[in-house]
Amino acid sequence: EQQNCYEEMVQLLQALQQDELVFELLDLNHLITGLVAYMSSMFNMHQVECILSLADELPHVRADPTQLKEAFHNLILNAVEAMEKGGKLWIISKYIPTQAEVELRFSDTGKGISSSIRQDVFRPGYSTKPQGSGFGLSIVERTVVAHHGRIVLESTKGSGTTVAIYLPVDMEIGPTYTALQMRPILYEAPHDLIADEDFA
Repeated sequence: EQQNCYEEMVQLLQALQQDELVFELLDLNHLITGLVAYMSSMFNMHQVECILSLADELPHVRADPTQLKEAFHNLILNAVEAMEKGGKLWIISKYIPTQAEVELRFSDTGKGISSSIRQDVFRPGYSTKPQGSGFGLSIVERTVVAHHGRIVLESTKGSGTTVAIYLPVDMEIGPTYTALQMRPILYEAPHDLIADEDFA
């Protein structure tokens, strides 16, 4: 048992030493859909219903897909472990144009977290689980901050937990909301443009 604990700590410390992030334009809806499909057998095993509510035409973000996938994986695992007798997990994405942010919400129907310890859950090494390492959420927070984002946890004892992640959208590729209707530009061949000109 001591050897297993030692090996787990080594793996966690390696995870904390994150490699340099490799940013690319990322479709978060696609990332979430693939991750949920990959974890479908675990949902079935723990009698958890995962419900996706993903916004249409969600703007891409500049992110490291490997690091974000690991962060979301940790959040989903925590949610499933909090629902010991099964339950529901909602994963919701939406775009907040006023903040130029994409929001991802992970909401479960688990046992929740009491207000007295809520401020400690992101502290490295802190865990409420007997065999927990206490590094999962701290790694998630570190990853989000490295992406210039923020993370918010809302929870009530006995009423589930919601973790919301906000990631900035690259304004060069984000959708533009305007009340103006642009006139379509008609491209014509040069000879069509001068066909009616009188050069006499």
